[in-house]
Amino acid sequence: MNPSKKHLVLFDMDKTLVSADTTILWSEFLDQKGFMTKDDWQKRLKFADDYTKNKLDVDASYQFELDLLRRIPFELREGWRQEFFDGQVKTHISKAGLQLIQEYKNQPDTLVLLITATISFIAQPVASYAQVHDAIATQEELKDGDYTGRLADIPCLGHGKVKHFKQWLQKKQIEPLHTILYSDSIYDQPLLSTVKTPIAVDPDVHLRQIALANNWDIVSFNNANYDSFQAKAVSLMI
Repeated sequence: MNPSKKHLVLFDMDKTLVSADTTILWSEFLDQKGFMTKDDWQKRLKFADDYTKNKLDVDASYQFELDLLRRIPFELREGWRQEFFDGQVKTHISKAGLQLIQEYKNQPDTLVLLITATISFIAQPVASYAQVHDAIATQEELKDGDYTGRLADIPCLGHGKVKHFKQWLQKKQIEPLHTILYSDSIYDQPLLSTVKTPIAVDPDVHLRQIALANNWDIVSFNNANYDSFQAKAVSLMI
């Protein structure tokens, strides 16, 4: 079977399509439920600070996320996830990002993906709301319908995001034509350097330097700037 040829437009999630860090929002939500301990918060803030400084202990941070998830009683998880999305996440989703997603979906032979290092449990409602064609996220391992506390594969972060994207292409039997990635983070430099059109969105200081040095487009998805939003979907017609 010959692969299907498609244009692919990728959107990072945290600090890109969503203006906030959803893992921080998730911890704040769990704290409102009386679920976060003082030790939990110390770990959460340390991971957030290390991420900003580009020195995150990746394995430890994901183990923390998975342990939190497993501690929530099974019968509460889905309800809490929807409540979390409706109350904490939805208002942070970029209007500009949603506008671009719809513009790209209107172009022929084009698929729009959410690709994120965040665990799938948190990412899936965002992907559904944004109406992207598919989502690639860090996958939790499931056994007998419940989380095992381990990851199903390497995190979708850094070079791992490149690996997951290539695996997705192989699984879907898609040959990419034009590829675009919108992202804010230095952690996405490997994938940004792989796609044909990298676009920095409200970039962190490290990514901004790289974007300027390489003449990458820099745009803002900040909802406060939406009325003056100028970015348009890159033409994918060939």
